[in-house]
Amino acid sequence: MEFYLNTESIMSGKIWKLTQIMTGLGCPYNCVFCTCPIAHKHITRFHSPEYVIKGIEYLIDKYKIGAVKIMDDIFSVNKDGAKKICEMIIERGINEKIGFGIQSRTDQIREKDKSLLQQQKNQQDAFQMCLQMKS
Repeated sequence: MEFYLNTESIMSGKIWKLTQIMTGLGCPYNCVFCTCPIAHKHITRFHSPEYVIKGIEYLIDKYKIGAVKIMDDIFSVNKDGAKKICEMIIERGINEKIGFGIQSRTDQIREKDKSLLQQQKNQQDAFQMCLQMKS
């Protein structure tokens, strides 16, 4: 595990001890540039929000990580799960301890989701969102 955590990455203009996690796998869309339809055959599956938060807290406590990048194909495809994860991050103050990054499609971020995502920023303004254009 130490090998994977010896990585420093730039996020929001700062260098972080960063690791990557997945809260789910697969994507229901059929973008022409993407391998997900071939690799996962449009099957999506997700870890529970409680399991994800437990894993993030473990990484903070055991390995002193400074940032997590959620590498799901599309973090927000499971809207209820993504919302619950964000809420739990805020409730437990995790967003004040580490930075976060996610990937999503532009059409997956609803107006009402924006304020919840913006609350993920911590005092160092460490939140990164990579948006994919649909095709």
